[in-house]
Amino acid sequence: VSDAATGEKLVLANLQFPSEFKVLGLELVPSEPGDMATLPDGTLPLTIELTSSLPDPRQAGILILGVIEMETADMVTSRVVTNPDRVTRITLDRSSLPTGKLRITASICGTDGRWSLANASHTYLNLPARESAGKVLNNLVTELLSLQGDELFSDQSSQATVEFNNPRNGWVFFSSTIDDQPGTGKAEIALQGETKDTIIIHSPGQSTTQEAMRWLRLGKHVLSVDASVEKLVVRAIPEISFFRYPASTQLPQQKTLFDWKTLQKYVLHNMNSISVAGVMTREPLRSKSQSELDAWKKEGKRWYAIGHVPAYKLGGDMTTQQAYEFWADNACYNDDAWAGLIVDEFSVGDYPVKTYVPMTEAVRRLTAEFPDKSFLPFCLSMYGAKEVKPFIEAVIDNGSQFVWEWYEREEPNEERARNKLTSGLVEGMKGWRNLVPEAQTHAILCLGYYSSPPFSLNENPAVDYKVWKDMQYQRLATDPTFVGLYGLMEWNSKYADEETVRWQAWLCRHYGIEGKTNLLSEEYGFRYNLTHLQNPDFDEGTTGWTVTPAAG
Repeated sequence: VSDAATGEKLVLANLQFPSEFKVLGLELVPSEPGDMATLPDGTLPLTIELTSSLPDPRQAGILILGVIEMETADMVTSRVVTNPDRVTRITLDRSSLPTGKLRITASICGTDGRWSLANASHTYLNLPARESAGKVLNNLVTELLSLQGDELFSDQSSQATVEFNNPRNGWVFFSSTIDDQPGTGKAEIALQGETKDTIIIHSPGQSTTQEAMRWLRLGKHVLSVDASVEKLVVRAIPEISFFRYPASTQLPQQKTLFDWKTLQKYVLHNMNSISVAGVMTREPLRSKSQSELDAWKKEGKRWYAIGHVPAYKLGGDMTTQQAYEFWADNACYNDDAWAGLIVDEFSVGDYPVKTYVPMTEAVRRLTAEFPDKSFLPFCLSMYGAKEVKPFIEAVIDNGSQFVWEWYEREEPNEERARNKLTSGLVEGMKGWRNLVPEAQTHAILCLGYYSSPPFSLNENPAVDYKVWKDMQYQRLATDPTFVGLYGLMEWNSKYADEETVRWQAWLCRHYGIEGKTNLLSEEYGFRYNLTHLQNPDFDEGTTGWTVTPAAG
């Protein structure tokens, strides 16, 4: 709509492509060197890019940017740009902003600031620097407390109270050791709050060291500790997820490998979440699994139900309502056993990219109606498609993580293996970070450990597959691209052999709980290239082998 006398545009509308045309757009983007030129060293940059579809935004008035702390609704900082361009970048030092959830707002206003032509907003979870909370052990683990008896108890009191700061919404590991003396009685470690949560109980006859994990909110927490505790360790750790249960080998001649008792003994004490097969969310297995569901939840750990992508079934004309109903009908949303939905799998090219618009809105509606349920999408390497950015941001606004799948076979030698980790794993995460700033802090990295027929990544008999897996975890734990990586997962126990499943649990403990940076393989003398067989795949004919014709 234009003024007939002057030709000035008064109102803009674009009904055919409303999602592609905005008077004012607001995006969080990766910071570039030029963005930080005026900021002091040590700044934690947050760069906001504001775009306008107006021919000349400077004629419209001024641009006002504000940052609101969502918990208090207080405006914590603002900026005024008097001559905005069609693209305006503003970089803030986020270390000066409150931690927690923020809302970034922008408006194009008249020069007097009284009227607004266009508005935009974006939520952002501001996390503190990990080193401010404790000792950074690797990309995955921050040690928040490590106290000996004398540091815990300064007098003869029977109980101590200690505080720690969790640097993000996520998992915390607790380890408590008591004096190994005859007569040592019961001792407890408990989280204080609106309700007391006793996380560790030492009882006579148990191991002197007990462990626990809890998912805790960002910020300060308080522990009460009984006097007989000799050592207390508290660490912020990644989500360490087992996918999936129940599962058994696909080879009928082998026994079931992954029953609950076996997993508890060898694997699950190093995990804090489990994704289940669809059959476990339905009767009769749902009821038969109640004791396992209860036992895992009693440990403070999480179950995820499996879901699917509606675009495969509903096609390119799918509506937001249809996408919402497709997911809301899942058992996850009507059964308290499940902490969330893990959805298999999202991509670009298998269905029209425009379907991400209704799926994004459906995720936002699920967030509003089921705020306590997580939504975790399995994602292929689709970071090159900007159309999926709003979808990933909706997942982050849900308080959840996207699950990036990276499944790769061995390379014939260690140098090529390291190059693959750089070109595939590291560069891939850089791609995600270019799409969504700090994407790694919202990502669960799902590696592939399928190693048993009919699917296997363990194909080269001249390579130790365990070392190849170890190299992947070490890169995640040490490469700066993965600083603050949210979680670890492997796909899929259904196709993995028992040795590999156990090895994954050890790797998760080594890097994701103990916070180590060295290759675990080296502690066992494992090497990438195996030498016990010469020419194991007959690449050189029968060199190294003695061949005898079969009888008859």
